[in-house]
Amino acid sequence: MPALNGSGGERSYTLVVPTYNRPKELGRLLQFLARQGARFPVLVLDSSRDDVRAANRAALGAAGVDARHHEFDPAIPPFEKFWCGTGLVETEFASFCADDDLLLVASLDPILAFLAGHPDCAVAHGWYFAFRLAAAFELTGVAYCGRSIDDPHPLDRLYELMRDYEALTYGVYRTVVLQRILGRVQSVQTNMARELLGSALAVVAGTAVRLPVLYHGRAMGPSLYVSDWHPVDYLISSPERLFQEYSSYRDVVADFLVECAPAAGDRIQLLRTVDQIHWRYAADYFKPTVLDYVLTGVRAGTPRAEIMNGMWPFLLAPDREESTVGRLVRRLAGPLRRAAASLGDAVERRALGGGSTEPEASRRAGRVYHLHPAFRQPIAANAELRRAIPSLLQTLDAYG
Repeated sequence: MPALNGSGGERSYTLVVPTYNRPKELGRLLQFLARQGARFPVLVLDSSRDDVRAANRAALGAAGVDARHHEFDPAIPPFEKFWCGTGLVETEFASFCADDDLLLVASLDPILAFLAGHPDCAVAHGWYFAFRLAAAFELTGVAYCGRSIDDPHPLDRLYELMRDYEALTYGVYRTVVLQRILGRVQSVQTNMARELLGSALAVVAGTAVRLPVLYHGRAMGPSLYVSDWHPVDYLISSPERLFQEYSSYRDVVADFLVECAPAAGDRIQLLRTVDQIHWRYAADYFKPTVLDYVLTGVRAGTPRAEIMNGMWPFLLAPDREESTVGRLVRRLAGPLRRAAASLGDAVERRALGGGSTEPEASRRAGRVYHLHPAFRQPIAANAELRRAIPSLLQTLDAYG
């Protein structure tokens, strides 16, 4: 079939870019899309202050992409802006990209083709990598690489999502599904609940398929502290609010399950199952090491943002139960060994990391790339992705 991002097919997809007071980042993303030859419409949702909006309008005019600029009140909550923005989308498929992230345009063809051929699929995407712009372009890790969530029953898909959670916010959606989901998301109030509910409703609506393509880059630069974005954040500030918000959240999930699968069963039993599934999600965060760390900080009067910033070593530390990182290492161990055995030349052997914590440098046309082991090792387990690295670097030459 013809390329869906090429001649004649580009109008099947819209990229939605929310932005807030970051004109430099927005301009860089728009220029990167143009340099990749993007021909799909780009919808910019701008809630910046007035002077930044003027800069953003100028960036849109100079970027060379088919971009529309829609302005919002600066006080609008992010997920309300997302919902309003999707109401402006006129194409069959759509996805979001943060203004400081990046999208690999070539990845859209296989993703859109898959969605077109699989009407049971609500959202499709590929692998997400983490990057940082410094003296070199640093590929610091693989952000999301979990398996497809494609069980036939929506409750089974919900469980698969929550047992090893990775947000689906930036996947490519059927627009009608995305609009429907974001409308329901407004029923809850906090950042965490809205993000979690959006992903939960997506897998209730249909399958969530991950293709073996490098798709989306997540920026790892500094960002503003945002409250109520993580379960532990609730534990620090307002544990009772977690339960209050969850009560509304679970009702939305249960109602959506009944709509999508009318034979879901007795509502009391359905709510009980939804609760049990979400306790599995919470188990990765409310570990003894995390609770000890949080309670020590709270009792010492440590500011909330400071506690959250120092939380990661405790979240990632091994506990009685296997951590998320442990599951990832176990899942990749076999493929990594097979990949290492099949590689012959020294350059590719170095790409596996060899236990080194040092990034591998790659120099190209005026730019140095540092490929950190946390990026190289998962990629090495997949032959298609490993072969795509030279093409990735060539594409990234156009970013910045």
